[in-house]
Amino acid sequence: MVQTPTLSKPEPITWYSTPGQQTLLPGSAGGYVAANGEELLSAQQILDRLYPHSFLRLPTRDPLVVRACINYAHSLYNPAAAPTGPWAPTVPPFTTALASIEPLIAHPFWQQLEVLAAPLHLRHRRHPVATAADVLVRFRNGGDLGIGLCYSSSPEQLNLQRVAAELGAGLALLGDTHGWWPRRAFALFCSPGKTTVEVIDADTAVPAWIDALDIYRHMAPIFQWTNL
Repeated sequence: MVQTPTLSKPEPITWYSTPGQQTLLPGSAGGYVAANGEELLSAQQILDRLYPHSFLRLPTRDPLVVRACINYAHSLYNPAAAPTGPWAPTVPPFTTALASIEPLIAHPFWQQLEVLAAPLHLRHRRHPVATAADVLVRFRNGGDLGIGLCYSSSPEQLNLQRVAAELGAGLALLGDTHGWWPRRAFALFCSPGKTTVEVIDADTAVPAWIDALDIYRHMAPIFQWTNL
């Protein structure tokens, strides 16, 4: 079972904005840079070493599809965005990925949750490791928090052990950063013409991430990877 700490911040009830000192910027080779200049490995860099999607030529997380997911979430739930209506991919470069974006924003899963942040950057309590959840949500069926990641492939094309570990990183680092421990996460598999949503429990996802982090730390000195 995932252990819940006794101390935590109150869970958000409306749109959450990341404090400036917790802001992470893109760094070299897919990592992050903290507000104080510290360089951090991303969970994706760690998982690329252990569970690569080597048989795919296209990116598994198309930046356009991820950005479309985030834009749509803002248009629905972020008061500061002052939307005139739900965001739609009517201008380039989003129009080049319409086959994947349109099923994503039309999917009924949006009616089953409220988005509280998009994206949400998170970091490990002790190690220089960070990740980002594309969306932080509150599910309507249960009222509990959850996180979601957006992939630009079908489930059959991906290493699902890697997907579980990547979601687990978000859940674990959400606990490290804010003291919030959701019970579940979900993956949005956005392939042309179809979006599939798959939910994974924290009790499955977090151990997958912890195992991956332990394996990486053991193998890093052997293969001269960045040490943690």
